[in-house]
Amino acid sequence: MLDWVGHYAEAEPYLRRAVAAAPSILDDLKSWQNGPPATPFDAAGDFAIRDLALNLLRQGRIVEAEVEMRRALAAGAAPPGPLCPRHRHPGGVARAR
Repeated sequence: MLDWVGHYAEAEPYLRRAVAAAPSILDDLKSWQNGPPATPFDAAGDFAIRDLALNLLRQGRIVEAEVEMRRALAAGAAPPGPLCPRHRHPGGVARAR
């Protein structure tokens, strides 16, 4: 909310906390026996990093913003698992790499 109304410096600590907390929240979610599937939440950490990068950019801290955005992009570029639809043949069998 602070970010949306232009209070970028005030929002930054909360965004940094979200980035730091995302991996442990995802690990916790994956440990639930009857919880929701973790797959939709996998990108949440990447989005948190992206939001932090955009916040830093809006503050004029371009170099820091670039570092964070590259980190978000690198995390999103991790090779997908064998069940990823982009890496399947039309018959539904995953391609060997």
